[in-house]
Amino acid sequence: MSKFIDKLHNLNKDAVPPMGFKKVEAEPKHLSMLVIAELSGKTETEIKEIAESGVAAGILKASGLSASALAKSLKSCGNLPLGLMLDSDKIASAGKLISGEIDFVVFDTRVPVTAMEEKILGKAGKVLRVNPDMEISLLRAVNNVYPLIDAVLIDLRNAHLTLDNLLNCQRTADIVGQPLVAYVSKSTDVIELAGLRDSGVKSILVGEDASASEIKTVIETIGALPRPVKRKEKGSAVLLPRISAAPDKEDEGGEDDDD
Repeated sequence: MSKFIDKLHNLNKDAVPPMGFKKVEAEPKHLSMLVIAELSGKTETEIKEIAESGVAAGILKASGLSASALAKSLKSCGNLPLGLMLDSDKIASAGKLISGEIDFVVFDTRVPVTAMEEKILGKAGKVLRVNPDMEISLLRAVNNVYPLIDAVLIDLRNAHLTLDNLLNCQRTADIVGQPLVAYVSKSTDVIELAGLRDSGVKSILVGEDASASEIKTVIETIGALPRPVKRKEKGSAVLLPRISAAPDKEDEGGEDDDD
């Protein structure tokens, strides 16, 4: 299974403490959202720096990527999971780049069904890129499409994150039921990050224009986010049937006639 997808599905799960009196070493603070860094255009030195910054995965655009450049990026990533962002109209050529070392792939709904075969995509995790305005019936169908989709991604690279964006995040997360990844700009601040997390986003993909230091700042900001506020769900009122008083026996038969 994909290492990154495994991290997504285990996000925010509480670890079971070991039994006994064995000393437990302090673990690093868990992030409430995972960070993917887009590595296209980065040098080997920059990729190494980003790989050590605390990101959960890296990703490259398959368009224009040569096999030799991919090999260098894989080496620079070390143990960091690396994914590929595929172009649907160039899936055949991109398929040649996919090997057992590619951890996951991102594609949209225009991808040919024949490309979904294991011999092309291998056993990589599958992230479907969807339009936030997609009809509800289509979003619901994501869970039943073959082969199974492991996560969904929506593009939110706007000048400013809007309330409409957050509503679409919550809508997509609720309907699809799979982990939601948001493709964001590098300027995302603490309020926007908290809003994304509280709207169902499990991971953010930071664009290629972000430097290693900016990516590290995003990770530190996520680590310092306050705990999400638990909203009280308003329980629906239970409607009970109205019970009227039983009529008197005399009333049931009517008044007796005088003899």
